[in-house]
Amino acid sequence: MRNVFLCLLLILVLSCFWASNEIALWSEWTTLKTSPWFLVTLLDLYIGLTVFGLFTFFIRRSLSHSLLWGCLFFSLGNIGTLLWTILNWRHINERLKYTA
Repeated sequence: MRNVFLCLLLILVLSCFWASNEIALWSEWTTLKTSPWFLVTLLDLYIGLTVFGLFTFFIRRSLSHSLLWGCLFFSLGNIGTLLWTILNWRHINERLKYTA
């Protein structure tokens, strides 16, 4: 399963490089911010990142760890969540084993 997350991370990073070579996100901001669907998509992303931040606290039981990674989640989006999942795979398995 960890390899699946590694592949997803690679796909996402390569997609970001491709998109940034096509057009800069900030050059499109004026147009994007007027679209209700874009704003709802951002809201959906940030709610999901908040839930994932709470999940990091459940797994690691460390407020400082969760806050640090939470900042990275909000900066990097799902690149951050995938990195955290890959780096903490052992902790996730151990924690979920005891709660099942």
